[in-house]
Amino acid sequence: MGDLLRGYAIVSLCGWAAFPLLHRLLPSLPDRGYAASRAFGLVLAAWIGYAGATVTGRPLSGGGARAALVVAAVLSLAGRALIDALARRSGADADESLSAFARRCAGTVALVEALFCGATLLLGWLSEHNPAIDPDSERFMDYALLRSTLRSPGLPAGDPWFGGAPLNYYHFGYAVVGFLMRAAGGGPARLFVPALALVHALTWCSAFGVGLALYGRRRPAIAAAAAVLVAGNFEWVRQWVTRGSLAGFDWFSASRVLRNAICEFPFFSLLWGDLHPYVVALPLFLVALNVVLASPGRLSPGACPPVDHVTVAIGRAGALAFIAGACLAVHPWDAPVLVAVAVLVWMVSGSVPRTIVLGFASFALAPLPFAFALRGFRQHGRGLGWVPVRSDPLEWAMAFGPFVLLA
Repeated sequence: MGDLLRGYAIVSLCGWAAFPLLHRLLPSLPDRGYAASRAFGLVLAAWIGYAGATVTGRPLSGGGARAALVVAAVLSLAGRALIDALARRSGADADESLSAFARRCAGTVALVEALFCGATLLLGWLSEHNPAIDPDSERFMDYALLRSTLRSPGLPAGDPWFGGAPLNYYHFGYAVVGFLMRAAGGGPARLFVPALALVHALTWCSAFGVGLALYGRRRPAIAAAAAVLVAGNFEWVRQWVTRGSLAGFDWFSASRVLRNAICEFPFFSLLWGDLHPYVVALPLFLVALNVVLASPGRLSPGACPPVDHVTVAIGRAGALAFIAGACLAVHPWDAPVLVAVAVLVWMVSGSVPRTIVLGFASFALAPLPFAFALRGFRQHGRGLGWVPVRSDPLEWAMAFGPFVLLA
């Protein structure tokens, strides 16, 4: 429990460090980015920590990780002050202060804190029932890559199986978890399971932010967050119909309802317990959606009137470039989906041309901040291809039925 609470404290400090900047950059969101601030701040601090380790050529230490957290807070405050100064110089109205936000959104802030704390404790309790790192799953691979990232002098990390060679794998997600472990003062042996719980708790909070941006109210936002984290598929219906009860439910088969394919979902990933890149990428993708939804438009019914000065728009584009680059470095398979969803949001919300131009510029520049983490990663194939194996309609309904009903 102590390891989990230390991780909780570090992630919370990362969120509070990043929020002053997000509050300024996301004025059209009802919570001004508060629900997404923890995941954003964690990635920002990890990026600073491992960029410093890469420059110095020394592995990231606990002191270096905590110093990176302080630097992240300083950059957040400095960025906010710079945007305020540029906006005032051009005659723009003053933005809402942080104290005014705390008074106006006290209920939302308290709810986000309760969600993150409750999710951390609940998911930590669930994760502790599956603590073993053994060959029955792929945890041994995550453990090896994580330890290699922790002892490598910066990024790219060394390959744990081919000594002296860079790791040919998208591994920045292990750097994010490694930063958390260094800052919390522990190693993989003690913090692997707490890190898994915290990643899913961050997913819950970031999904709440997306729901709040779409609906403008807290209750549907909670339902959206629960659906993202808890909803699976209709495998339980199939087993109920074929067996007559859910006694002895085969939970693993829920990830194989499509023939010749793996169709995991967040709650299955939590139970199975891998710290794969696609798991660490879950909250980052949702943070990127929060930033996309902050573009002025018609998708935020509960938002305050946007204060979208040109410097704010450029700063928000920079934040989108950073978090999109993080998604690329953690799990590149998510990048095309993020671009497609962003374009859809901009089309539906009637975003102004400036938003669209800055958005595409963000995606074009996204790889640059993470170039040091992508070195050594060589793709063996590129492009799109037709998949000849098709799923029958019943399989499709099994996999996506809950979300079709919600829609």
